[in-house]
Amino acid sequence: MRKLFPPLLVIAIAMTAFNSNAQVKAVNQASQKVAETNASISNATNTVATTASTVKTTVSTLKDLVGVKNKSKAEKATPSIFIAGIKSDNASLLALQKALEGTDDVKKVSKAYKDGIVTLTIELGKKASLSSVWDKVSTAFTTNFELAEMDDNSIVLAYTAPEQQKALSKQ
Repeated sequence: MRKLFPPLLVIAIAMTAFNSNAQVKAVNQASQKVAETNASISNATNTVATTASTVKTTVSTLKDLVGVKNKSKAEKATPSIFIAGIKSDNASLLALQKALEGTDDVKKVSKAYKDGIVTLTIELGKKASLSSVWDKVSTAFTTNFELAEMDDNSIVLAYTAPEQQKALSKQ
């Protein structure tokens, strides 16, 4: 039995060393996975922060366009209609402008064009609201425009050319 003892001892030590190497390797692999996961979380956090910043900038820009930002409580934002995807001399736009001017609650409609967006600034009567004026305009003048957003002082429209409307109705 004495002769058998040293080889068993050597085998036991070798197995312990082998198990230790396997455990160290497993721990190293786990550490690497944790580091990769932390890097992914960090990237995702940076992406979310960048997206949030972009959204804040976009909202601020829209508020500037609409006239909401930096207005005192006594000073109201100027009611405006913003139309994207249309040229300032478009027949549908001119017809819409005339229809708005023909509404009882509208005193004046001014038109401006910048960066592909037409802005119709509307001077309303004392008790009139932009949404009530919009509701009074005949659908004959609004069919070429898709309502994207509306609040108390602004309406955002997208121009849909008659060709686009025909293509959409075929689908």
